[in-house]
Amino acid sequence: RPIRESLNTVRHDSVLPWVLSTYAVLLCFSPSPALMLPVFAVSVLHATPEHLGFLFSSIGIGSIVGAILLAAHGRDARKGQLHIAGVLLSSVALAGFALSRHLQYSVAALLVLGIGQSVAATSAMTLLQMRVSAAIRGRAMSLNTLLVMGLRPLGDFPLGALMSALGAPTAVLLGAFLIGAYGSAIEFLRPSIHSA
Repeated sequence: RPIRESLNTVRHDSVLPWVLSTYAVLLCFSPSPALMLPVFAVSVLHATPEHLGFLFSSIGIGSIVGAILLAAHGRDARKGQLHIAGVLLSSVALAGFALSRHLQYSVAALLVLGIGQSVAATSAMTLLQMRVSAAIRGRAMSLNTLLVMGLRPLGDFPLGALMSALGAPTAVLLGAFLIGAYGSAIEFLRPSIHSA
């Protein structure tokens, strides 16, 4: 029931459906680090366990940097624009990681990916809290749990299968393209998101 009430509230908003849909696409088509990084470390980068630690750390550091940047400069910025920027930055960084064959470039791409995903996620949740009434705010946040705990693992299943069938770089590049295409479509076709 809380999720149903939250969805009804979101559906009647002019901005939230597009913000949450781009966030959902990002979660669904961006492989989780636990799925993606070990595969790339072994089969693409031929990295050592220590190097795998660098890969995991870089995306974590990027997430922290993204949160700090958003906190420092996001007070007066439009959250809708920040959200789309984070989604598109994540798409570019994910594509860069898929194309990289060198550890240092992969670390840099993951750092940027962490920043983009952090900005996209934080701005989406900020908008969700700002644009619903106080009475339903807690229930609306259950949508975040649904997206993170539901869509991310659900998306890992087909992406894992695609990695086996097409190879990890091709599968991740395809995911990056889908994220970028949807984010670009929202950017140009839904101008209302810029006013949020």
